[in-house]
Formats: sequence, C-alpha cells, structure tokens
Amino acid sequence: MTICLAIGTGSSVGREGPIILIGASVGSMIARALRLSASQKITLLSAGAGAGIAATFNTPLGGVLFAVEILLPEFSHSTFLPVLLATGSATYVGRRLLGAASVFSLPPLETPLLSNAPPLDLLMIASIGVACGLAAWLFIRSLSLFEEIFRLVPGGAYVQMTVGMAILGAMMVGFTRYYGAPLVNGVGYGVIQSILADDLTAPAFSSSCSRLNCLLRR
Repeated sequence: MTICLAIGTGSSVGREGPIILIGASVGSMIARALRLSASQKITLLSAGAGAGIAATFNTPLGGVLFAVEILLPEFSHSTFLPVLLATGSATYVGRRLLGAASVFSLPPLETPLLSNAPPLDLLMIASIGVACGLAAWLFIRSLSLFEEIFRLVPGGAYVQMTVGMAILGAMMVGFTRYYGAPLVNGVGYGVIQSILADDLTAPAFSSSCSRLNCLLRR
C-alpha cells in the first residue's frame, strides 16, 4: 500500500525493489508452511523474487537471470528448474492479466555485425561500459556515505528520515523547475522512453542522448 501511494504520487522510486521483496516473501512463507530445509527455502525465495520481476516487467529471462546471479548460492538443476518454472508461470499469468506489450516503445534499429562496426564505435561502446561501471561504484559509495552522515543527525530514525525527505523534496522542486517534471518525478520510465525516441528537451540530456541514438542507429 505504501509503495503504491509513493509511486502514484510521483515519488522517484521504482517497482523493482517492492516486487522483489513481495515475491521473495511469498516464496519464504510457502517454504515455512511446508517446513522445507534451509536450502529449499532459499530456492523458493529466489524463485518468488524472480517470478515477481518476470511478471511485473514482462521479462521472463530477466527474472531468471536475476534469481540465478543475485540470490541463488549455487547453480544446479535442483535450484534452476524451480526458478525457471516460477518465472515462466508468472510471466504467463502477467501477460494474461496485464497484456504482452513491452514496457518501452522501441524505434526501428539496424543492428550491424560487430565485425563490421568501425573501431571508433567499438571504442565508444567499451567507454559506455566503463562509464556505467564507474557510475555504479560512485552510486554505491554515495549510499554508504549518506548513511554514515545521517546517522550523525540527532533525534533518532524519525528525525533523520524527516530531514532526508525535506532535502529530497527541495531537490525535486529545484530539478523539476529546470528539467521538467517527467524527467525528475516517477519511476524513470519516461526518461528512458524519451532517450529511445530522441525527443529530450532538457539541455543537460539532449546532446549526449542524441549522440548515443546516432551510434545505435548506424
């Protein structure tokens, strides 16, 4: 209920985290009800989380890969098959209830063989990977840093949360005035769709995204 309220009112949160927790909780409850072993509980927990990802985003392969790479401690037929069955059935139910449409509307792209790609394009693709890796490292480090900083705020968890939400609200107001609401509020799908369609208007995004789209459409 709280996450539905947060997303519905435009908060900058996504659907990934909640559905992972919900799916994992369902798998864990079933395992406890059946009094399964610890390893079987982990398998059902992973299957539930992967099934949630698969049904919510219509990505069965993504749900399987998430469960296998993130949650499962080992890869074997006894762990992989339950995950595969859960994600497959969840995808079927999700498509029956929500439809089979993709989350994003992709423009027509020509995908040449990498062997025919110019060396500069390959270098740019590799540079994108390096930049994303550095951005991920910076994001994780920033999370740890801000957690340590807010622990120093006196008054307990509620005061820390209030201060953090006030700062976040002020940042959202400032960014919205400059970039526009669709680029700041919500789960971010609008930004991704605008990048794919190459129709961003914010100056901070438009030039870099146009270059990326030109590279993809070659």
